Amino acid sequence: MSANTVARRVENIAENISSQLFDKNGHVEWFSLALDESTDVSDTAQVLIYIRGVDKSYEVHEELLDMYSIHGTTTGRDIFKGVEMAINQKNLRWKNLKCITTDGGKNMSGKDKGVVALVSKAVENDGGSKPLVLHCIIHQHHTTETEFPIDFAIETLSALKINFDTRFSDFDAIANQIKIFQNPFDTDIEILAPELQMEMIDLQCSDIIKNKYQNSSLLEFYKSLPLTQFDNLHKFARGLFSVFGTTYLCEKTFSKMKYIKNVYRSKLTDEHLKSLLIIGTSKISPQLQTIVSGKSQLHKSH
Repeated sequence: MSANTVARRVENIAENISSQLFDKNGHVEWFSLALDESTDVSDTAQVLIYIRGVDKSYEVHEELLDMYSIHGTTTGRDIFKGVEMAINQKNLRWKNLKCITTDGGKNMSGKDKGVVALVSKAVENDGGSKPLVLHCIIHQHHTTETEFPIDFAIETLSALKINFDTRFSDFDAIANQIKIFQNPFDTDIEILAPELQMEMIDLQCSDIIKNKYQNSSLLEFYKSLPLTQFDNLHKFARGLFSVFGTTYLCEKTFSKMKYIKNVYRSKLTDEHLKSLLIIGTSKISPQLQTIVSGKSQLHKSH
């Protein structure tokens, strides 16, 4: 096949995966976003937007939602435009956003003009509750067994000393929610939201349910709860199942990006780079038969 034909096939596969993700997004009850930004070899700022969505059956999908390319400034508002475009084009509603996880940079976490502030405002304007916010302290750092990065360790410890209180306040803000989620049998009923109190009393009084909790994973435990009896608790749990703890997926994908778009392929277009990253990271299998049957003319290569 010619280079142009290969490029078209790559785009077709990426479009098919994105179409399937679009359909999955239409069924989510809650979703969370992980955001990070990095510059590629041609000095283009690439913003990666990952989604973790959960539907009412506790089915979870974790995918690259979009890559937004910025050829200019990378202010919080610039990045927010890309996030807003992804929400509007990918079959999602702001009000269903549970949490946003970022690297904690100024353009992400600025009080009024950072991405988090702008996203929170969009969620509230759509009738949703202010989303949880998490900032990843340390990105994954890979080392060899024979070389320990002393400079990196010193730099990291210094950063931790300065930012510990600020960053961990993010976790403190949702500490009670996490505690309830992890062990609903060790929860003070009085601290719960009114809609959860009666359901939690019923749950804590059931030896059968407690036995299920002790012998199952958290996911299996919550899935086993009767839907009508624990409707609010289900909604609460599904929200926390959607949360990203770190931006590691973004960091991992940036490593792929630097391999794909290198000094020898610096002319690769933003759209083609996005297609390659979608294919290279997705857990969704492309519907090859659908792709082939959708073509009006097939070209055979010899």
